[in-house]
Amino acid sequence: RPPAASVRGVFRRRRHMPALEDGFADEADNYEAIVASERVASWLLDVSSLALAGVPVSRITLARRKALRALQALQTNVESSSAYAEEARIQDVSDRMTRALVELSKCEEDANLPASAPTTSELTDAVSAVITALAGPGAAPPRTRTVSVAGTSVVVEEGALAEGLGARLWRAALLLCESSLFRPMIKNANVLELGAGVGLSGICAARLEASRVVLTDCEASVLEILDRNCDANRDACLPCSLEVAYLQWSDDAATESTGGNGWEAETPAHPTLKRDEVFDAVIAADFVYDDAHSDLIPAVLARRMKRPGGVGLLLAAVRQEELLEALLRHMSDHKLEAKATRFQLDEHEHPEATARVNEARAMFTPDERAYQGGFVHICVW
Repeated sequence: RPPAASVRGVFRRRRHMPALEDGFADEADNYEAIVASERVASWLLDVSSLALAGVPVSRITLARRKALRALQALQTNVESSSAYAEEARIQDVSDRMTRALVELSKCEEDANLPASAPTTSELTDAVSAVITALAGPGAAPPRTRTVSVAGTSVVVEEGALAEGLGARLWRAALLLCESSLFRPMIKNANVLELGAGVGLSGICAARLEASRVVLTDCEASVLEILDRNCDANRDACLPCSLEVAYLQWSDDAATESTGGNGWEAETPAHPTLKRDEVFDAVIAADFVYDDAHSDLIPAVLARRMKRPGGVGLLLAAVRQEELLEALLRHMSDHKLEAKATRFQLDEHEHPEATARVNEARAMFTPDERAYQGGFVHICVW
């Protein structure tokens, strides 16, 4: 059991947070991905209206104007934002644009359309411009980079945020590794990472002398990235054992509450974490996104932490105060002790990150601005 004073002082003793490397995903990226998903879907709906037939000329004129505006917006945003390029790929925009070209090739210019209506030629050029944009820099494959963290380095491949939140590297993972409690808690320990994503925290634990690390997630695409990242770092982590396993928190939590045998399903090439495995240390970064997580995480911790002697080390962005309060309340429900420490990024040290979050939040109505800001570091035993 860690001394309460040491937990409370993890970040309060440090007036400035560790400098963050460029390119870490944050709330601005999350919000941008949400907005991109909605806007791309809306633009595609406007483009689909080109298929109108047997309707008044006035409606066709309106449909063509909306379609042209949508195509121009799609082109501009795909060229300027990787979030829109990723979302366009997920929503099969390239195939849809190809089909639109086929449909437009069958259209003849209608002499009855007013001069203000976009011509078939203009629409064809706009569709072609979107296809060209999709083949540009935004279509580049996932990147691989070396991240310096906690005095060591980890090779990390990232996917598209549209493939799942875990496909990107989030700031909280770096901050977890930089916690003053991280190294002493994982040294020589059997470690489980929940919601590992690209695996920075778990692989860092392996580099810092954990004896064994099992990295878990539940999305097939993320597990594949996790496999590749473990392979890329495996030799550097020796003699620590690195393993990847499938874990669905709801199934694990249900087993903990009912005393059942657990979930036995497997995803391709990824065995489910064994139902009877417990660990010296359980770590997780950026793990609370909705109400369900506030109850699931404590249940999984109660099931997977070795009793007595096991410890959990968690770090996440504070999105909603209610979620944090519920999380800590449910810790008690599962007979777990927890100490939470809130902290903020220094806006003078990280002005760009702070500005991006504020700008992204401005896209939402007041009722949707749930993000409270800052981070929380939680030690559990």
